[in-house]
Amino acid sequence: MLKNKITQHTLLHSILILFTAQASTGYATETTIKPSQAISAVTTDWDEDAGFDRAILVDAGHEDGADLYIYLSGAADSDDENMELHLFKPGLAWSGTMWGQQPRLSLNDRGSLMIHTENTGVGRSAWNQKLTIAWRNNQFVVAGYTYDSYDRLDPDNVLNCDLNLLTGKGIKNGKAVTSPVTKVPLKEWDQAAIEAVCFE
Repeated sequence: MLKNKITQHTLLHSILILFTAQASTGYATETTIKPSQAISAVTTDWDEDAGFDRAILVDAGHEDGADLYIYLSGAADSDDENMELHLFKPGLAWSGTMWGQQPRLSLNDRGSLMIHTENTGVGRSAWNQKLTIAWRNNQFVVAGYTYDSYDRLDPDNVLNCDLNLLTGKGIKNGKAVTSPVTKVPLKEWDQAAIEAVCFE
């Protein structure tokens, strides 16, 4: 299976990647992603149809953060031009202007999409955040949320929050917590829904 031959890309080729697509969310456009806009990308086969699927984080130049595009291809179709835009999530990943502030994508051992954001480059407080996105019932859902932070001047001031958003169970600084939301479709994800669990 293609999942056993996962290809991960952190840089795109130095050519213009053109996708003409109709998204299941109703978002339809001819989307041109310039190499200078692409922050990170991964390629795998989420829907297990032996074709190539791709997620791309794009710096669109607005203050909300990097936009996420997820493209699915037809069965056994590896042609970039035939990928269809399945989901567009604007401003999903916080993005800064310095090293230690750039978001990135990866794939975990199960092939789920991992969206990493961080601010470890500047400031007294450093933090890392991960969103785990799984393919379930023909849609992408937020399966996990992890947040870690520490104070560079106060080693006792730390926060660790790890939520399984498929079960609703989690751990915050060593204590069990419960998420008020589970199995949220990625297109409907709003981090505010879990902020009371991890940050209050």
